[in-house]
Amino acid sequence: MMDDQRNAALPAIRSAARSGTLQSERVARAIKRVGGRVESATPIPNTITAVLPANALATITGSSDVNAVVHAEKPVLASSPVDGSETWHSSGFTGGGTSADGNGGPDYVAFDTGLRTSHAAFRTRVPGDCATCVGSGPSRVISPAGRTDFSGSKHGNTVGAAVAATDLGVYGTGGAPWPPTWQNRKGQAYGLDNLYDTYEAKNAYRWWLGVTYNGEPGVADLPEVVNYSAGIYEDSADSNFAWSPVDASVSQYGIAYTVSAGNCGIADPGYTGCGDGPHRVSTPGNNFNVITAGGLDIQGQPYNQTSWTVWPNSSPGPTYGGRKKPDLIAQPYPAAGTPSQNDDTSYTSGGSGTSYAAPQAASGVALLASTGVYSPTAQKAILINSATPIQGQTYWMPRSGWGALNLDGAFIQRANYANGAVTPAGANGARFYRVTGVAVGDRTTLVWNRRLGNYTGNNAPPYSTLTNLDLFQFAEGDACSPGCTPTATGGVDANDTVDTDQTVTVDNPMPGNGSDGPDNVEQVRSTGTGTQIIKVKAISTIDGTTAEPFSLAADHTLDALETPIPAATLNASPAAVAPNDTVTVNATIANPSADLALTGAQITLSLPAGVTLESGALTQSLGTIAASGSANASWQVSGAATATHNLTATVTGSTYGETFSGEGSDSFSVDSDAPIVTAAGPGEWSIDPNAAFTWSATDGTGVSTYDIELSRDGGPFSVLAAGTTSTSASIGGTEGETLAIRVRATDTLGNVSGWTTASTTIDAIGPEATIGSESFPARNVLNAPVSVANVGGAPVTGSFSFSGAGSESPFIDSAIASFTNTRVKDFATTLTVRATDTLGRVATATRNFSVPSLYVNPGLRITGAKARSGRLRLRGAVSKEYRGKLTVTVARIGKRGTKRVRKRVQVTRGRFVLSISLKPGRYRLNAISGARGTMLAGRATKIVRVS
Repeated sequence: MMDDQRNAALPAIRSAARSGTLQSERVARAIKRVGGRVESATPIPNTITAVLPANALATITGSSDVNAVVHAEKPVLASSPVDGSETWHSSGFTGGGTSADGNGGPDYVAFDTGLRTSHAAFRTRVPGDCATCVGSGPSRVISPAGRTDFSGSKHGNTVGAAVAATDLGVYGTGGAPWPPTWQNRKGQAYGLDNLYDTYEAKNAYRWWLGVTYNGEPGVADLPEVVNYSAGIYEDSADSNFAWSPVDASVSQYGIAYTVSAGNCGIADPGYTGCGDGPHRVSTPGNNFNVITAGGLDIQGQPYNQTSWTVWPNSSPGPTYGGRKKPDLIAQPYPAAGTPSQNDDTSYTSGGSGTSYAAPQAASGVALLASTGVYSPTAQKAILINSATPIQGQTYWMPRSGWGALNLDGAFIQRANYANGAVTPAGANGARFYRVTGVAVGDRTTLVWNRRLGNYTGNNAPPYSTLTNLDLFQFAEGDACSPGCTPTATGGVDANDTVDTDQTVTVDNPMPGNGSDGPDNVEQVRSTGTGTQIIKVKAISTIDGTTAEPFSLAADHTLDALETPIPAATLNASPAAVAPNDTVTVNATIANPSADLALTGAQITLSLPAGVTLESGALTQSLGTIAASGSANASWQVSGAATATHNLTATVTGSTYGETFSGEGSDSFSVDSDAPIVTAAGPGEWSIDPNAAFTWSATDGTGVSTYDIELSRDGGPFSVLAAGTTSTSASIGGTEGETLAIRVRATDTLGNVSGWTTASTTIDAIGPEATIGSESFPARNVLNAPVSVANVGGAPVTGSFSFSGAGSESPFIDSAIASFTNTRVKDFATTLTVRATDTLGRVATATRNFSVPSLYVNPGLRITGAKARSGRLRLRGAVSKEYRGKLTVTVARIGKRGTKRVRKRVQVTRGRFVLSISLKPGRYRLNAISGARGTMLAGRATKIVRVS
């Protein structure tokens, strides 16, 4: 009977199976058409596991053959060369793109034992290379200057190829459950820009930081990630200061650093140095800022993470000081095969170890960088937050860290991060973010760096004190009183229970204090659902900077919220009052955040000494101030003493368990003092007959009006203006008249000042200079009276000078200008008189004079000469004042032996006569008179012929 029933049912079953098969085939073809890849197909239930481009999901979901689409968290394949990176590759992300510095794509440093730089695994792929062909371009490896090709080591080649191999040739079909297409020999970020090989660099740290050392130039394009698959086992110290440059590369230069955790998780003489083990995470894997990768054993179950365990040899944490390391675990096997050391195309086995887990994390960094996630803290946060939990872990565990590296998960969460900074504890030190669509178990991860002093590549910079940050999650809501109840576990140092129960044969019997240490990673796991608020808070001071930078990563999009730091505006009115008058103080309190409300808000007015509260409580409740909302408060106060009184109001309010504060201030003045007045005129003298006067006053509350009075030439004051607001006037006066004003001021409170005076005398007419009638008290002496004067009265000084007689001679009022001619001849001179008054005005007078000389010309001349019959009779004349004799010489001209006669001749009443016998001939007659007293010497000459 049962057989009959079975036989009757078979046709229907066959029909249903045939229909399901055809449906699956149509879906598979549709997946391939949109660029997807079918991973597997299961007839019962009728399901297909596939990888789809994100933009093709809607097309497949809309097919009538597809009943439902479920997002799968694809686990890591044990021998997969891509380890989840195929999701990135199929969506067009291969590690290329634009790097943080804009200088090409991301770059990777293999800080290791050298690469076979000529191997096909490291060739550049150029346009035209087929999708599965070996790259035809040159090697992508950049080595230090002067390095020749190096065959590399199995270790170095594997670490380099795991990330950067570009050989896409198929080397084997593999077997179930691994599809043949996953056997390509390509690195997880094979599209990155450069692969830096530090082997034999004179100083590797300086080289990849672009620093020239000992003649060896550094790289031109700084890398985005460095991988170091080595370490020194450290069981007796928290960290080794000599390795601080590793952390400095991350915090100062923004270069991510991935490090292997070590292979001494068990006492295994097969690993060097492990015979006395086990040993905890090695240095520099125990550093703060690096991503430390341990080993994952998938137990041959690539799709069943519940069976995964930690690779037994993987060194566990925490560090000696209790810091939670490692960060992640990944497969301890070569991810892309090992390029041979012997030729340029073959591959060899790569062995095992956490050396091969670390570059998988480096691949995650490069892939994230290729999508624009440049911050090492954001990269680390995304990789930790997307890690796959193993053995039901809900928090960090000493052997598995935060979970197994999941590049598929990192791809999904690549945009779910935020970078921010938080101020110190007590300084409004909290930041908030909103996450929607949260499910129980969803994670949010906080990462920040321990910063260091300036690192130049040649020093071990000192660490700054690690800032203590905490992470909280709350259900969204305006009220959070009396206290907020977190909707997540973890995140706070006090809750960091170090779970040593790894359910493995050998647990974590490490020496050391084993307590919770100084961590720079925090994570919360949600216990609530829906929209949640994430809070990052500094609970310590911050060393070396004003705000601590950090990064957050979450399972869903993070929206940064504006922190509701209240702002208070205070207004005291009136601003100036008399003693004990009332002042009203109004406060407007604003919540600047458009995202978060302030609950339990209150404002407190602080009164300085001398101010009394008249009404209103000093502290007033404001209740809840909604997002972008405001509130008001008011008081009445008074002051007794004259002073300016500064008022301050402090506002506080809370949101999600965090109290924020702000301040506002204003002031008012109490004034019983009169104004202080100043008045000014043109000075002692005014050159303008309309004298300009100005006045002003200073006062704590302000000047209201002025009273002005005028006096002329010392007479009584009379009102010029009363109750005026003018501060200047032009007052006319006569020459020499003295004008005086007095001013008093009244302030806005009625306080009146005393009188302040200013005066001036009109002096509009300039000075005069005069020269009187001259006289000659002696033949060669000139005297002329000179004088200066000023009508208006400004003091005047004078000076005179004669041209040709040297400098000026000063005088006051009047003087006699005297000039003596000491020359032989008469002298023409000009007398100049200059008058200058104290106002700088100048007047001059001039006159020309001829002054006789003291000396007289004798006027000597020969008036007649007759020669007849050998006798010469000479007559002459000279000035009648001349006394005595003169000399006459007679000399024959033109013949040797000329007769020369010299005679002294008596002068009588200006006449002289000489008679002398001479031979015939021509003669020169010279009459010479000598100088006597003021009489000058003279000479007269005449030529005569004697026949």
